[in-house]
This record gives sequence, structure tokens and C-alpha cells, in this order.
Amino acid sequence: MIRAVALFALLAWPTWADTSHNETSVDVAVAAADGPHVAVVSVTNHFRRSVSSSPFDLEVDGLRVRVTVNEGRNTLPDIVTVEAPEGFIAVPMSVELDEGQSGEILIYAIEGVGM
Repeated sequence: MIRAVALFALLAWPTWADTSHNETSVDVAVAAADGPHVAVVSVTNHFRRSVSSSPFDLEVDGLRVRVTVNEGRNTLPDIVTVEAPEGFIAVPMSVELDEGQSGEILIYAIEGVGM
């Protein structure tokens, strides 16, 4: 059920277009957000071999983030790190995900977090 809802949101939200990367062991997508954060980087770890190397860039509404995937061997967790551009901050900067786990990294404008 959750996958169906996530898939519907993915298809219904136009800012997801051309903002995903799934050639590593993880699926990564970035979407614009309204609220205290300006974007959400969604990550899901799958048990599969990588077909391209990281880092790679994802962009939504002119905001470009750099994503680095450190793939754990066999069933070890993968670590996904997001570098936000100048003037923004990724919270948390990285997530460690076991196979099948998902996580999110939120992107905030620095002035929005009192810095």
C-alpha cells in the first residue's frame, strides 16, 4: 500500500521529472517542498549491483545537490551523503541504510535555520 501511494505521488508531482537516479544500489530522487525545508532527497537501498559510479548531481527547481553513494559490500549498509549548494544545508548530511530501508535528507536554506 505504501509503495502504491509513493508511486502515485511520484507520478502526480511534476517536480519529480528528471530528478531521480537509480543506477547505483540505491534509488535517489529529489523533490521541491513547501515548508521550512525547500527540498526532500528520498533514498531507498536495494540489494543490487551498481551500474554507474557516484557522485552524481540531482536538480529540482534550480537547486542542484551532489549525491555520493558509498555502497556496502554484500549485505552491509550503504551510506548516502548529500552536499547542498552554497546557501543551503542538508539535514542530516548522510543516511546509512540497510538493504530494503528508506530514508530522507531535507534541504534547508541557511537563513531559514538561523545561521
